Amino acid sequence: MLARGEATNELYVTEDGAYVNFADFMDNGKSHHADLLVAARKTHESLPANDFPEGNWGGVEHGLQLSLRFTKSNYTNGESIAATLLLRNTTTSSMNGFIYPRYTEFCDGPANFNIASASGDVPPSHAPLITGVAPRPRQIPESKTQHKLLEHVESGYNLTNGAYTIQAVIRVIYPGTNHSEHFEIKSAKVPIEIK
Repeated sequence: MLARGEATNELYVTEDGAYVNFADFMDNGKSHHADLLVAARKTHESLPANDFPEGNWGGVEHGLQLSLRFTKSNYTNGESIAATLLLRNTTTSSMNGFIYPRYTEFCDGPANFNIASASGDVPPSHAPLITGVAPRPRQIPESKTQHKLLEHVESGYNLTNGAYTIQAVIRVIYPGTNHSEHFEIKSAKVPIEIK
């Protein structure tokens, strides 16, 4: 049985950090599009947001949409809290010149997180330990394409025992500006608990 997105041929090709670097080096990735489309048919995360609600999708902002997922909802104090993000271009056109900052291609980069405890308190944050790596801008995904990103929430926030809601936020910079002109894309809010 085909999911609705597959039946209508509406799939979002996923480029992850490691693949994008290699693809940029080899013919800008276009020769690998067929392989990426085959991979997209094998996962629900390539389906439209309505067909993949567990992606915790935020609203569409300037044609972009952001998903936030965790592997589980309960963590122990001090455990790594890895978040999977999908940054998706829902439009049928390229967004040439639009960029977002990226510290590494494999993890911990463009997202900030809006975090609140069950009582509404905001936990203290600190700069993630990123040494010897300068931020590199990444182009916004091509039309009907998404970037898959991994973030470690605990690297930038002091989370202790309790219930939290977490929302990912990525700043997108307008073309030709000095990074001061931007807009934000937000995921839905996702609950987790630390025990």
